[in-house]
Amino acid sequence: MLTITASEGGTTNPAPGTHTYQQGTTVTVTAQPSGSNKFDYWLLDGQQKTTNPITVIMNTDHTLKAVFK
Repeated sequence: MLTITASEGGTTNPAPGTHTYQQGTTVTVTAQPSGSNKFDYWLLDGQQKTTNPITVIMNTDHTLKAVFK
């Protein structure tokens, strides 16, 4: 399962929520800022990443948060 959340100031594609994928699937998630906000970074299982979009390999359950500023 991939649990996606977003801070205030934007959303993601796929949308925030819990998504189920088969083991080994590669998932691309794009941060989409709203208004004058900007994408800052991702938190993937607590690790900061700055690439947008981000690719997640579903080898276990993951949590992903898009942070906007």
